[in-house]
Amino acid sequence: DASGDKAIYAYYTSETEVSVSEIRDTLSASLPEYMIPAYMMQIDEIPMTRNGKLDKRALPEIEAKTAREYVAPRTENEKLICAVFSEILNAEQVGINDGFFELGGHSLRATRLVNRIEAETGVRIALKDVFSHTTPEQLAKFVESASGEEYTPIPKAEEKEYYPMSSAQKRMYLIQQMEPELMTYNMPNAIKFGNGFDHDKFINALTRMTEINEAFRTRFDIINGETVQKIHNEAIIDFKETKLKKSNINDAFHNFVRPFDLSKAPLFRVEAVEDENGDTTVFYDTHHIISDGFSAAVMEDELIRLYNGGEAESPRVQYKDYSEWMRTRDLSRQEKYWLSQFDDEIPVLDMPLDHARGKYQSFAGAAAGVKLDAATSEKLRNTAKKTGTTEYMIFLSALMITLGKSARQEDIVVGSAISGRTHKDTEKMIGMFVNTLAMRGKPEGNKTFEHFLNEIKETSLKAYENQEYPFEELVEKLDIERDMSRNPLFDVMFTVQNNEDSTEDFEGTNVEAADVRPSEYEAKFDITVTVTEFNGEHIVNVNYCKDLFNEQSMKAFSDHFVRILKQMLDTPEKLIKDAEAITEEERRIILNDFNDTDAEYPRDKTVVELFEEQVEKTPDNMAVVFENEKLTYAELNEKANSLAHKLREIGVKPDEFVAIIADRSIEMIAAIFGIIKSGGAYVPIDPTYPEDRISFMLEDCQPKAVLKYTTESIAVSNEISVIDLQNRDVWEGAPENPEHVNTPNDLIYCIYTSGTTGKPKGVMIE
Repeated sequence: DASGDKAIYAYYTSETEVSVSEIRDTLSASLPEYMIPAYMMQIDEIPMTRNGKLDKRALPEIEAKTAREYVAPRTENEKLICAVFSEILNAEQVGINDGFFELGGHSLRATRLVNRIEAETGVRIALKDVFSHTTPEQLAKFVESASGEEYTPIPKAEEKEYYPMSSAQKRMYLIQQMEPELMTYNMPNAIKFGNGFDHDKFINALTRMTEINEAFRTRFDIINGETVQKIHNEAIIDFKETKLKKSNINDAFHNFVRPFDLSKAPLFRVEAVEDENGDTTVFYDTHHIISDGFSAAVMEDELIRLYNGGEAESPRVQYKDYSEWMRTRDLSRQEKYWLSQFDDEIPVLDMPLDHARGKYQSFAGAAAGVKLDAATSEKLRNTAKKTGTTEYMIFLSALMITLGKSARQEDIVVGSAISGRTHKDTEKMIGMFVNTLAMRGKPEGNKTFEHFLNEIKETSLKAYENQEYPFEELVEKLDIERDMSRNPLFDVMFTVQNNEDSTEDFEGTNVEAADVRPSEYEAKFDITVTVTEFNGEHIVNVNYCKDLFNEQSMKAFSDHFVRILKQMLDTPEKLIKDAEAITEEERRIILNDFNDTDAEYPRDKTVVELFEEQVEKTPDNMAVVFENEKLTYAELNEKANSLAHKLREIGVKPDEFVAIIADRSIEMIAAIFGIIKSGGAYVPIDPTYPEDRISFMLEDCQPKAVLKYTTESIAVSNEISVIDLQNRDVWEGAPENPEHVNTPNDLIYCIYTSGTTGKPKGVMIE
């Protein structure tokens, strides 16, 4: 359609006038909602080619329409708002009863709507008002009852040698300076042309685009201790032409993406690669510090228009003007809101990791993902309409619940990027406007899906209203203890890709998105979840740090996310604690495979006999591994025998109990074998249990001895022998300096090692 989104079109003929709503009602009886055409138009006849086939090129364009009958605007405000709807939603005719979100609106377009209404009426409405007043009629009444000030354009900044960076630019710049080879903030893309590509026209278009937009003539530096941006009068685009075999295009794209030097303009490079068929693929890469996703669409529009021989106007104000203007804004109210969101203990997400987190953040990334089926995507859209939410809010709710179940937490913070274009003058400006919102939610078990979704709706709307406050300043104000191994405030980023696509067309040239992708992914965060929509179906992509997670874990995470989402859509009344994240296959593995511990073994031999046979066969093979410690079968057997002898000495007889109060360790395994070899039965006790519980277990089993390997103080009866394994060995013999032995009063027997002579040392104290 006109906004670049894929949609189903329908053209129909009839001898009489037939309304679109009548056709929709008829189709609804036999087709699911997602198969009903979004655009319909009655025409006189179906155009055909000479060969009797449909002539798609001769079909007229269709304007966006809802199922409601058109009702013309009556007041000036209704006319104005209908016109704004039409412009933002690319709809030719909008009536006063047409819903903004039904016509394709989302939060990004809603922000543009707010900006445009303010520019035309002087009334600044809140984003939440768009959600509660979705039609032109409702909005017109709301605007009439509100009062506002005259629209004030962004002023042009005073001409200077250089200008301060914006908050977002400053953060990117400092990160890049710490890691000059970092490509995390590169924004590469590629488009493929047919044989009609004109190199000269393309270079001229690039040159003109650079002249018009200061962003492509901006470099960054530190002057007198201040991070600044400097705009040059001219800059030459880094343009390269090569010829390669089609099979090598992907490798060429990988080599094309390389680090930028932020001190040199332009931070934009292009390469045209022609293959053996004469087709040309154009690679282009921009640094995020001068551009964002919306800027990329604006840039592509301008580039195509200039390529086609058209003209692009120089904007009245540029990014430097915006950044200077932002420095004058009073954001104290917004600051107060964000500080209130984190005025208590800030949660840290404790996701189960496959690899230990290093001292410094790793940007080594990989990707996994899953596609929703068309039926689920349609349920998602219907749920959004029914609940007055957006797809973003539903996805964010499902993600927080999934993270909460994975980390076993009920307080979650997720980062979310927002366009940041809160003023009309910024709508077509090229620059870095994206701000980060730290969205906090509490997916507590006793809440229903529906209740939690409503909470996230309110949280999202308030966050949108306060979206101008820079994330970087929030981090500084909160005075968070910085951990170089992770991002501040959150480890998971969530994005719904709804940037506007290019609406221009390369005349006479067959052009399409090129199927190229980098061989390596960069990971800005531990996990980044991105949702895109293609042909009416949603694709969930999970970018993750591969130094923390394995591919299998992230594929499972993706599946869990979708499973939680489907339950939200199907049973909104279900409690979060009753939601199941694991798949049926995982359930089968847990119940059947993990618990299928049956194994054949010699029934006529004891465990001790089987163990000693293994010791004899493979004495030097590893028997036990714990963290950085290892024991061979021979070493494990020696420790077990030594302890077994000592237990026999203190009177342990067959079938008598010996308790083990031990932290997880190699000593615990040696102790178990030692007890079995002595003829006793072991009673494991977790040292983290409450004292009353430990006392009850000891009184109940009346052990002959207690083996202790823990820093916890354990009080036992004086009638019970206690062997302290804290020094990790059991030897016999007398100490050279028994007066140096420091034994807790409650220990009757203590076996230990001391000294540095290498001689076995031990002591038994009564």
